[in-house]
Amino acid sequence: MPLNFPGSPAVNQVYTEGQKSWRFTGSAWNLITSGFDFSTAPSFTNIAVAGQSTIVADTATDTLTLVGGAGITITTNSGTDTVTINSTVSGIGSLTFVGTTVDSADSSAITFIPAVAFNSNVVVGNEIVFADGTTQATSAVGVPGPQGPQGPQGLSGAGSGDVLSSGGGYVDNRIVRYDGATGTIIQVSSASVSDAGLLTAISFSGDGSLITALNATELTSGTVPNACFPATLPAASGANLTALNATQLTSGTVPVLRLGASGTRDATTYLRGDNTWATVSGGSASDSFATIAVAGQSNVAADSATDTLTLAAGTGISITTNAGTDTVTITSTVSAGATAFTGLSDAAGLTVDRFYLPAITMLDVTAYGISAYRFDQYGTADDPTIYAINGTTIAFNLAGVTSPSHPFLIQTSGGSNYDTGLVHVSTAGVVTTGSAAQGKNSGTLYWKIPDSISGNYRYQCQSHGLMFGTITIKNFSAI
Repeated sequence: MPLNFPGSPAVNQVYTEGQKSWRFTGSAWNLITSGFDFSTAPSFTNIAVAGQSTIVADTATDTLTLVGGAGITITTNSGTDTVTINSTVSGIGSLTFVGTTVDSADSSAITFIPAVAFNSNVVVGNEIVFADGTTQATSAVGVPGPQGPQGPQGLSGAGSGDVLSSGGGYVDNRIVRYDGATGTIIQVSSASVSDAGLLTAISFSGDGSLITALNATELTSGTVPNACFPATLPAASGANLTALNATQLTSGTVPVLRLGASGTRDATTYLRGDNTWATVSGGSASDSFATIAVAGQSNVAADSATDTLTLAAGTGISITTNAGTDTVTITSTVSAGATAFTGLSDAAGLTVDRFYLPAITMLDVTAYGISAYRFDQYGTADDPTIYAINGTTIAFNLAGVTSPSHPFLIQTSGGSNYDTGLVHVSTAGVVTTGSAAQGKNSGTLYWKIPDSISGNYRYQCQSHGLMFGTITIKNFSAI
């Protein structure tokens, strides 16, 4: 017995160990094979049918199911291991179906229920069956159509002898004439009558006095001579004209007195949907603004009663119309106020760099030749010592060091650039920080002095070694 049966097996689950296999029946494992290796046994892995997708076995124990389609029955016999496929379609009585042909072996009549309507090209035996139920025998020279109705009786005293048709031996739906004389040829008219009774002819003659109830809508072409109409149309009261479609009145006029039941009919009134007249609101129906006036501009005058006034959008204006609500919306596309600081009329010569950051003081820096810097709050002293407090911000206005150029640096007491807390703003508002804020000769340099430093630092001209001075940082807590 195997030692490793799967836990919780499904019914009919197969377990194989070595060359032995067991199947679980629902309550126990039963030995089904012994001593045969199914892994190498021959089998069909694929089932192929021409024109169809291939069926592929998913496992070594997969099942192929045969299904009986229309007219097929499938019977299996597990004892003999056989599968029998039978057709359920067979001959019906004496009928035999071969391809598209229906044949009666004993020449008996064939009845179809429900009735089948045959077209004229359906051949039954040696006859053609037409849709009206009539039949016509076939012949070697062609198949004629159904026999037409019998014509009217000829003139009395008809002659004898052969009668020949100028149109051949068979005249279908044609109007023919025969005067009864011996040997007279039947004259075939150019007129014909269809199976539905429609008369077709090249021309007609006669006074037409016997033509009644003629439907003129069928006269889709041709002309009618003017002489066929009276010189004047007969007078009529029109009392019998009902539901007259006014859309057909494409020309002409209607007297005002013929419209409406009450009210004044003139140029200042209009006819309402309730068949009464009403006065135009606001005065005359022609009231409108003939002139458009704008202060300081030339007037725009209407040239005609239907002239058009065009509104054009100028700079900073957009115009939108809504035909549904009869509105015109005029919108400014320019935002309110100045779009740049320099656009303010009260800027007093300021540029944006001068107030970018709040500072405890702003020093105006100028160059004294190429030997010294001077600061407005320190008078005319060359390279004076500047005092500042940690934790605060001081600003240097570099407008006075532009020409000639004297790039301004902040350094340690040992002469190394000190970049912490530096913010430079150009007159156009461009902001740089840290080392990028060093060496500027215009705009404003802000130094946000860290709270952690104190002692001596220095300012230095990047281009001139003699232009430098001390910046002494006082500790705020020690003041």
